[in-house]
Amino acid sequence: MLPLHPSTIAVAIFCLAALVEIDAIWAPVTVTSNSSCAEGCTTYGNCNEDIGRCDCPKNRTGPSCMDAADRSLLRVRCAKALYPSIMECTKSELSCLNNCNRKGECIGGWCHCQPGRFGADCSLSLGPDGKPVLLAGTGYQTRAKRPWVYIYELPPHLFTWLNTKRLDRSTQLMFYQRMLGSGARIADGDKADWYYIPVRLRTSTDSSFLLHSIEYIRDTYPWWNRTGGSRHFIIHTGDLGADEVAEDVYALTENVTWLTHWGLTSDKPTSGWTKAHRPDKDVVIPVYLSPGLLKQFGVEMSPLHPLMDKDNRTVTLFFAGRICGDRQPPLKGVWPNCGPNSPGYSAGVRQRVHYHHWNRTDYRVVLFEKNYGRALTSSKFCLAPLGGGHGQRQIIVSYMGCIPVCIADGVYEPFEPQTDWTEFAVRPQEADIPRLHEILESITPERLAEMQVALRCAAQHMLYSSVVGGLFGEDGRYDAFETTLEVLRVKAAHPDAPPEMYRKLDLDFDKFMGCRDPPGWNVSGPVPDLWGLIGLGTGAVTTPGGVPGAGVLGTGPQGQAAGTGGSVAVLRNPLCSHSVKDRGRLPCERFVHGSSKTHGIPGGIMCARSRHNLAKCPRIWL
Repeated sequence: MLPLHPSTIAVAIFCLAALVEIDAIWAPVTVTSNSSCAEGCTTYGNCNEDIGRCDCPKNRTGPSCMDAADRSLLRVRCAKALYPSIMECTKSELSCLNNCNRKGECIGGWCHCQPGRFGADCSLSLGPDGKPVLLAGTGYQTRAKRPWVYIYELPPHLFTWLNTKRLDRSTQLMFYQRMLGSGARIADGDKADWYYIPVRLRTSTDSSFLLHSIEYIRDTYPWWNRTGGSRHFIIHTGDLGADEVAEDVYALTENVTWLTHWGLTSDKPTSGWTKAHRPDKDVVIPVYLSPGLLKQFGVEMSPLHPLMDKDNRTVTLFFAGRICGDRQPPLKGVWPNCGPNSPGYSAGVRQRVHYHHWNRTDYRVVLFEKNYGRALTSSKFCLAPLGGGHGQRQIIVSYMGCIPVCIADGVYEPFEPQTDWTEFAVRPQEADIPRLHEILESITPERLAEMQVALRCAAQHMLYSSVVGGLFGEDGRYDAFETTLEVLRVKAAHPDAPPEMYRKLDLDFDKFMGCRDPPGWNVSGPVPDLWGLIGLGTGAVTTPGGVPGAGVLGTGPQGQAAGTGGSVAVLRNPLCSHSVKDRGRLPCERFVHGSSKTHGIPGGIMCARSRHNLAKCPRIWL
C-alpha cells in the first residue's frame, strides 16, 4: 500500500474539520422509535411528531406514504393545487420555504425533511421535553421584542403542494420565511402573542383554502377555540382584499385580523366595491415589491439616501399611467373624457384629475413617462390614485421622496390610521379635485420641507427592506415587515383602543413610527440615518457594542438577557442595498442574482450571508 501524499492528508483533515464544524452547528435531533406517526412515514413523507400527522408528497398516499398515487388521484390533487397538467405537477422544480433549512430535500416546492425534522421548512423537531423547538442545535432563540408569532403547520394540500408559479404576489411566503430569520417566530403556541395562518389568498377562488385551513386548525390545535379566532392573522394580497373572500368563509373570520392592501371602509357603488376593511380589527399593509420591480421603477437612484445628489423639483404634480379603465387614451378638455366602461375605474379619480389639470402649468398628467424614476425625483407632488382596487404608487413615489397625493374617500393607506398620513402626504377629498391646484399651492415651502423630512421615515415603513434590500442607507429596523409586527404588538397590548390612538397610548410605538429607537426594546446598534454622514458612505459607525433599552420586555422567552454590551466597537450595516451609492459597501445584486423569484432568499435578504443557518441571521431587534 502506497503512503498518502501529505497534501492528501491535509485535505482530508480539512474536510473532516469542516464536517465536525457543520455537525456542531446542526446537532442531530433525537429520533425515537415510538414515533407518533405510522411506521415508515419518513421514508417518503414527514412526521409532524407534535400532532402525529404524516405528510406525503403529491405522488404518494396512505397513512405512511408507502403507496404510489394513481393517475386519477394525481389528476385531482394537481388540479386543486393549480397545476395545468400532471406532468408539470410532478416534474416542476419549484423552490421550497427557507430552502428546507438544509435539513431536507426540496421536491417540487415540498420539503422532504430528515427523520426527526418536520414543518413546511424542516425547522421543527421535538426537544428533550417532547415539545417542538425551532432549528434544534443552532442556538436559535425567539427574540425578546414582541410580538411572538406561532405559525400553523397546514397540511401540504393547503400550502406546500400549491403551484407558486401561479402566484404573482407571494407576500404570505415572505412573511413565513422572515418570521424565522427575524427571530419573531416561536414554537410554543401557548406563549405566542399572535397566530399566523399562512394560507394562499390572492383571488376569490382561493376561499376554499381558507375554509379548509380554519376547519383543520379548529379540529387540530387548541388556540383557535381558546381565542375564538382573535389574535389570529391572515394575509390577503388581492386587489379588493377581504371582499374577494366568499361570504360564508368570511363569516368564520369575525375575530380574525386581516392584513390586506385594500383599506376600503365604505361602499363605492359606482365602482362596484363594497366595504372590505374594519379599522379597529384589520391592518392595511404595503404591497410587496420584488427587487426586479424596484429596479424597474428606478428606485436605486432614490434621493432619500443621504449621499445621493438631490434634483431640483420643478414639476408641481406628476402622474404617469392609465387614465381610462378601458385603456384608451383620454380626450383632452372634454367631459366625460373616457368611454362608457370607465367611470368606476379608480373611483373616477384619475379621469377627473386629468380633465381638470392635464394642461396646467408645471403639472404633468400623462399615460407614459420614459424615465419614470427621474420624473419622480424632479416632482414635488405625485398623484397616487386607486386603480382597479388598491394602488401601489403611494409607496413607490414615497421611495423617491415625492409627496404622495392620495385621493380616495373612505380608503385607508398602509398603516393608517395607526399613523397620520397627513404628516407626509396630501389627502384631498374627491370633491376637491377641481381645486387641487389651490390645495397644493397653499402648502408653503417650509411645510413642504417638513413633509419631506417625515417622508424620509415613512418610506422606510413602506418597504420590506429586510426581505428585498435597502434603498436609503437604512438597516431594516423600521421596514414594512417590522412595522406590521409592531402594529400587531400594540393591537394585542391595547385590544380595545382605537388604532388612531396607538401613538398616544404606547410610547414605544410612537418612537418606532417616528423612526426613533423605542426605549422599551433592546437594539443592536444606533439608528442608521447618519451612516452616510458619519461613516462617509461605508456604513461604519463607532458605537457601543450593544444599546440596551429600558427593559420593558428585556428578556427572551428562555429568560436569557436580550441585550449586550457597552464595549466600543465598529458597527456595520448588515443589510445589503440597491442604492447606487452603496455599490462599494454591500450591493444586493450579488444575492438577488439566481435567487428564487417566488421565495426570495431564506429568512429574507437580511439573512443572505447566513441563509444556511438562520439562527445566525443578523438581528437589529434583539
